[in-house]
Amino acid sequence: MTEAQVSASLAWVTTSQIGAEAIREVQRVCGINQSETYDEATARAVFAKQQELHIGADGMAGPTFCRRTGIIFSR
Repeated sequence: MTEAQVSASLAWVTTSQIGAEAIREVQRVCGINQSETYDEATARAVFAKQQELHIGADGMAGPTFCRRTGIIFSR
C-alpha cells in the first residue's frame, strides 16, 4: 500500500462517517487491535484483507468490504 493510498483512505474516513462500532468490527475482521479509530494500521489491514478477498484494494472499508466480511456499515 502506497503512502498516497494510506492518505486517501484516511481522508475517506472523514467523509464516510463510518461509526465506531463498524470500525471496531472492521478491526476485528482484520485481526488487529480494536481501537475504534480508523488509523493507518486499520487502513493497511483493510488493504491486506481486500487483497485476500480479491476485491478492489484501496484501504477503505466501504460497502463492498463490509458485505464481503459480514459487517453492517453504520454511522
